[in-house]
Order: sequence, then structure tokens, then C-alpha cells
Amino acid sequence: MKKFIIIFVLFFCLFVTGCESRNKNEVILKTTTNSLYTWKCEIEDDSIVRFERRINTVKEQKVDGLVEVKDIYKGISGGETTIICKYINTSNQDVKEEKSYSAFVYGDLSVEITKKEE
Repeated sequence: MKKFIIIFVLFFCLFVTGCESRNKNEVILKTTTNSLYTWKCEIEDDSIVRFERRINTVKEQKVDGLVEVKDIYKGISGGETTIICKYINTSNQDVKEEKSYSAFVYGDLSVEITKKEE
């Protein structure tokens, strides 16, 4: 019976929910290779969480191909704060899109970031 439950949970996770592979301490955004826009993220309270690094991964090797922008954050102290990411035009600073995330830092300084509902 225990074996059946484990197999069922694995099946459910893999085939129904997709088991999101994203780490909990990162924000993943999308852009294109030829975009005039860039993502700029601001942390409401940087005494709780700190931006660590950005990794850009080209997903499509073509003009205007998809690029995954992955911002990784590090916990500084326990608590909760907000991260606001804006898709900004690099020439005139117009905001095309805005996304808001909750960042929770646990006592062991591990970070869990979730997208806020709009």
C-alpha cells in the first residue's frame, strides 16, 4: 500500500502538475534577443533579501529569439518583502509590463519567492 501511494504521488507530480523545476530563490522572466526592453527589479526591503546574480539563457537562436532571464536572490535575514520587476524601454524608460513577487526568508536564510496574484 505504501509503495502504491509513493508511485501515485510521483505520477501526479510528474504528469499532472509538471513538478516545476524552478528553484525557489529565483525569479524567471522572458524577453527577446533583439528587444529594446530590459527587466529591472527592485527589492522593497533589501535588509531581508539581496539580488545575487542574473543569468540570461537564449532559448531560440534567431532574430527576436526567446531569452530566459533568471534573477537569483540570497537571504540576508528572516522576514518577508516584495520584489517588483519592470520591463522598461532602455531609450525612454517607459514601462511595458510589471510583475510583483513575494520573497520570504526563513530562519536558515533559505528564500522562497512566489508571484503575487494580479
